[in-house]
Amino acid sequence: MKTWTCNNFKGHNPVGVGAVIQAPDLHTAILTLEFELIKQGLTQQIQPEQMILISSDVTHAVILTDGEY
Repeated sequence: MKTWTCNNFKGHNPVGVGAVIQAPDLHTAILTLEFELIKQGLTQQIQPEQMILISSDVTHAVILTDGEY
């Protein structure tokens, strides 16, 4: 499995959003995120460039939202 983040989809309020998605490939990751967003009442299309692949080869952190507007 691979891990992606996405922090630029439309949320319920005008504040930061963030999601972590695990899937075998980018296409499945996008579909999985879109499905979860539908369940939250946030139907939208996610584009591949919105997804950030997290490398599992090195130790690192990804800040999804930092409170900055």
